[in-house]
Amino acid sequence: MVLQMIEAISRDGNFNINISLTPEGTLEPGGEKMWRDFGAFLKTNGQAIYGSRAWKIIGEGRMAKNRKGEMEMITFPAAGILPKHDKFQMTTEDIRFTEGKDGALYAFIMAPPQPGERLKIRSFGKSAGLLDRPVKEVSLLGSPEKIRWNMEDEALAIDCPASMPSPFALVFRIAF
Repeated sequence: MVLQMIEAISRDGNFNINISLTPEGTLEPGGEKMWRDFGAFLKTNGQAIYGSRAWKIIGEGRMAKNRKGEMEMITFPAAGILPKHDKFQMTTEDIRFTEGKDGALYAFIMAPPQPGERLKIRSFGKSAGLLDRPVKEVSLLGSPEKIRWNMEDEALAIDCPASMPSPFALVFRIAF
């Protein structure tokens, strides 16, 4: 659900949720855990979600040929919660963007990286020409750790901290 929501909001879309109950009017135990995990993600990353809007591009990531033989970005499958969703794997190369109402950019890393892993956001690199202002600060929502980063020609390079605040996706705040 987290990845489907991120795909929707990075396109200025909306995300609707249907909460199914048992005939007795309660949640299945697995469903209750899922909703608690989803709520924790929203609480930690809400500033990148609520009141946000799509940025200049929806994101960046791995590419594959579509049915027409054209190259396009791989995205998380839409609609429903089906076995194909459970088996679908995103990587740390798959990144989606939003612009917050605070003017910051938010980069959703669609798979949790390894502690200390160096991420490269190519859309924020100097040569991409997509940023209107220089980056002043990079922080990881839900983490108290100071994030090490540097601006390179080909990418904004970010060193991940020792611990990750979410098992689903990470959100970096890029401030100007």
